[in-house]
Amino acid sequence: MKNIGMGLIGPGFVAAHHIDAVRRLGDVDVIAVAGSSQESADRKAREYKVDRSYGDYQALIDDPDVRVIHNTTPNHLHFPVTMAAIKAGKHVISDKPLALNSKEGRLLRDAAVAAKVAHVVTFNYRGNPLVQQARGMIAKDEMGDITFVHGHYLQDWMADPHVYSWRSDPAKGGVSSALGDIGSHWCDLAEHISGLKISSVLADLTTIIPVRYSSGSSAQAFSTETSEQRTPVQVNAEDLASVLLRFENGAKGCFSVGQVLPGHKNDLQLELNGRGSSLKWKQEQPILFGYIAGYPFTQKG
Repeated sequence: MKNIGMGLIGPGFVAAHHIDAVRRLGDVDVIAVAGSSQESADRKAREYKVDRSYGDYQALIDDPDVRVIHNTTPNHLHFPVTMAAIKAGKHVISDKPLALNSKEGRLLRDAAVAAKVAHVVTFNYRGNPLVQQARGMIAKDEMGDITFVHGHYLQDWMADPHVYSWRSDPAKGGVSSALGDIGSHWCDLAEHISGLKISSVLADLTTIIPVRYSSGSSAQAFSTETSEQRTPVQVNAEDLASVLLRFENGAKGCFSVGQVLPGHKNDLQLELNGRGSSLKWKQEQPILFGYIAGYPFTQKG
């Protein structure tokens, strides 16, 4: 059987991880990458050892050897790139968010259904073995009815006001920052593990660093780029937030997210409390903590 041809659009920060994961599958060939210009695409193609490069994403979509598109562009390009791929009959694996708002998301869903192509979003923490362990235990009703879901997702990479990228620009990253960027991961995990849907929310949003300093270039996320010439930019999107939740079965929940909290690198934690037991997962520690009938246990990943 012929290998599946894959093309990646947006060869920035996360692209290397997509390409590495795809190559590990063994039955997928990375055919091409497309960047914001031919020069940048050529450079990234050499870096990732990919034979073909395009300075225009439509040219990659039109490549007959490409059957699956990985969309790793900045958020504002997710809708046009993904829609173009779907209209061309190509399957799409997109970084979150699928789109900047629910209207665009519904349009993409309807187009994918009509074209009979896969339209996938990469909530990667679902694949952790301990996440699957917790999900399986709840599905088997080993915890009793879930009553409380809580946790946090805390980072510090934006604690320096000189860190500025497209993620802080609402025209490119969307109106939400920390909640949309990492809060979406927490909410997806809460629903995925518990099997419940969030039905309502109440959020307190804060901008701890209202002024950031841009070098004027289109910096990638997590960039360490420095420049003596920087321009102050007013930032209105939240970098810290606390959220109260209600789930469809009446369970309550709460979580906090922040990207300006020193000492927290990728601190994702989630705890679920049921009538009979509790489970806690810490992303930075490969252990699932729990209490069943009052007795503690741990499960290592």
